[in-house]
Amino acid sequence: MTSLPSRLEGIRPALESIASQSRRPDRLILSLPRLSVREGRKYELPDHVKHLMSSHPWMEVHWMEEDAGPGTKLLGAVDWFQKSIGVAVSGDMLMLLDDDHAYLPSAIGELWQIQQRLGSGHVSSFFAYFFRGLMVPQGADIVALQLDATTIENLVSFHRCFVKGDAACFLVDDLWTAMFYFLCGRQVHSFRENVLKRGKETIYTRTDNASVAALMDLEGSARRDRAMVSAFEGLLQRLLEETPQLRSQPLSEESPTYALQLLAVSGALGAFGVAMGAFGAHGLKKYVSDPELLESWKTAAWYQLIHAVMVAVAASLRKGNSAPRLFSYGCVCFSGSIYGLVLLPKGHSLRKILGPVTPIGGLLFIAGWLSMALGSPKQDISSPRRD
Repeated sequence: MTSLPSRLEGIRPALESIASQSRRPDRLILSLPRLSVREGRKYELPDHVKHLMSSHPWMEVHWMEEDAGPGTKLLGAVDWFQKSIGVAVSGDMLMLLDDDHAYLPSAIGELWQIQQRLGSGHVSSFFAYFFRGLMVPQGADIVALQLDATTIENLVSFHRCFVKGDAACFLVDDLWTAMFYFLCGRQVHSFRENVLKRGKETIYTRTDNASVAALMDLEGSARRDRAMVSAFEGLLQRLLEETPQLRSQPLSEESPTYALQLLAVSGALGAFGVAMGAFGAHGLKKYVSDPELLESWKTAAWYQLIHAVMVAVAASLRKGNSAPRLFSYGCVCFSGSIYGLVLLPKGHSLRKILGPVTPIGGLLFIAGWLSMALGSPKQDISSPRRD
């Protein structure tokens, strides 16, 4: 857990809810930087918080020299682990929580049992959502993962090389940590249905801290939706263009390069699909008057947009299926051939070539969907996004 100077006064309900858990953690690490970048001031631990933590010896403040934003809770816990424990052993588990929520008494124990069953190749949360092909677990809903030496070392290196210094990543730790899990091959699972079965929407109740310096209240480029897009695009660019070791890896379905390139392909197909749709709606009628051709163009653009999204979804599943490639080739063959057939004049020699290509594209789409159906899903995509 981490906090801000202005929120320390109201952190008590969150800490008390953790102390009241049916399966309380062996250690709670409150990671705080010496100086808050957002508020431009030092941290002062209130007396009532000191008293509460002293009454629970397993609660501890860990001071960090640098502020990593909300990501300080993860980086601080890892730093504490390296300095205090040293070597991870089987069964070590880390859980990330927020300072503005009072968690239900069963929350930690329930997620601990789930994560124990899943194992070290997985990350679990009571809520996760898809963002551009990434399954993003929310710290607000608790994130659980096993610790091992490789993960600890790689996390610190990943933050130093690709995250540190990015103003958007500083604000949206859920996003850059999701990218890290994705590159490590860890499957992110959402267990919101466990909460809904209780007749509840969340595993927590909001405390007064939820209205103090909330990230959701930021405006301009720091507004959450804009920060998410900026952070994702910045991460993707740095990973693809500034990492020789990634570029030199063989292009296999299990390589990080393959997954990242598929995300880039998805974005390119989506952008082109939007452009073709806009042209069909506003400019094509100047050159084409046949209603059937106009409708064909619209169909091609819609199919391209749908399958551009599915390239990203299938890339995040990316286990034993060829759907991303099939969807990509399908967009080129199906939509591309229709664009050509609509624009080319009757009698043009290329029309004889493009005509048979369209159904081939349709077959590729069908094959892609079948590949997803027959492949083993790598991600839980059942939960809708909740802001």
